[in-house]
Amino acid sequence: MEEKVLVANGLTKRVGNKVIVENVDITVQKGEIVGLLGPNGAGKTTIIRMLTGLISRNKGTVEIASNDLDKEFNKCMENIGAIIENPEFYKYLSGWENLKQFARMSPRRITDEVLMEVVTRVRLTEAIHQKVKTYSLGMRQRLGIAQAILHQPALLILDEPLNGLDPKGMYDFRKLIEEIAKEGTSILISSHLLSEMELLADRIMIIERGKVTHIENLAETTSSNGRVQVTIETPQQAQLQKEIALMGLSIVQTAGDTLTIEIERDQIPALIEHGVQVGISFYGITPHKANLEERFLELTKGGSLK
Repeated sequence: MEEKVLVANGLTKRVGNKVIVENVDITVQKGEIVGLLGPNGAGKTTIIRMLTGLISRNKGTVEIASNDLDKEFNKCMENIGAIIENPEFYKYLSGWENLKQFARMSPRRITDEVLMEVVTRVRLTEAIHQKVKTYSLGMRQRLGIAQAILHQPALLILDEPLNGLDPKGMYDFRKLIEEIAKEGTSILISSHLLSEMELLADRIMIIERGKVTHIENLAETTSSNGRVQVTIETPQQAQLQKEIALMGLSIVQTAGDTLTIEIERDQIPALIEHGVQVGISFYGITPHKANLEERFLELTKGGSLK
């Protein structure tokens, strides 16, 4: 049975008569990376603030590592590491001195040996004794991750952590998060960078107007089953169209020597075999997989991200 590190049920937040978040359920399994996506003002940051105890809830329950947030707040905090918006540090101190400050505040004893292990893990060994004011944005983000995982939390919550990073910084950050998840830490991450979330998340949740409107397992959407669009290049397009009609398949569009059809993925080999048998030459066959951006626009009817 999979271990659930975060279980939130019925999260609701109102401000006056306005409902910001309504009846939201979230679960995150051990070692899972869950992406929280939504249009502007959808309520993503409000959800994260409720999960971390930064704001109150009107309704709903939160359990972190089997601890109730209302009844066992300190235990929950021991099991959470978080970066809400930008990580803040004492810029006149070194990275090491900043982490020492956080280590002193931790309810768990953190030795220098453990601290150095974390520094190595986030790839800051060479720069850790330099002042933070000399750090690039990517280095500050990695220092923020180091601070958030110093106490070995079960759950890491990140709110828009990729903002402002250059492509190299995004790549390094993504690899770091993947490594942390593989070691068993669960991660809930809010981001508007769909291409990065597609590469990073195991599962996505789309929030619209304070409600969960869609949950999708990205591994399942990239599996070998299901209906796909395929673009076929052939000089015998007219003949292929006849064969496709006989097979009961739909033609999406035609252009020059290419046509795009909808077909069950496991039917593609049979189509090719039949086409060859009737003398059709295939110059190219390209399956089209909708990316996360296309899926998001389809599901939100073009909603823009925060």
